[in-house]
Amino acid sequence: MLAIETEDATEVSCVILPLRTLLLVVPAVCVAEVLPWRSPEPLPGAPRWCVGTLSWHGAVIPVLDHETVAGLEVATTPATGRCLAVINRTTPDAGCPFYALVVPGIPRLVQVAQVDLSAERGAEARAELLRVRVGTELLVIPDLAMLEQCVAELSPPAP
Repeated sequence: MLAIETEDATEVSCVILPLRTLLLVVPAVCVAEVLPWRSPEPLPGAPRWCVGTLSWHGAVIPVLDHETVAGLEVATTPATGRCLAVINRTTPDAGCPFYALVVPGIPRLVQVAQVDLSAERGAEARAELLRVRVGTELLVIPDLAMLEQCVAELSPPAP
């Protein structure tokens, strides 16, 4: 993570990704690019949480619907968005080095200091590490390792 030392606290540059029912927050270094919405190509036989694939910088990457991975009931299906957030893989040898998340809202950059965070009680859904409150906003820290494991399961192992 990218941290900026200040006199009183360590701040981390983060990106808030507004989904349909929640706000994800990820370190800015995890976001490779934010793309305008374009419909992914269907991936036959893929799980419901895999919206399809996307051609990005010469690679074909999977597109995930985080809320479906998390098992959350969402009124609108199939997943569509305002944009796609291309995410850098954070775990070694977990398949494709990038994947994209459907983002229905407009992502925004924020600086978050530990003193600004307060953990929220309540059951986290699958694919969530923690729910935190920053000011008045309830943010979800996603389990990126779990998402990357899902992505790895999409492609057959190399011979």
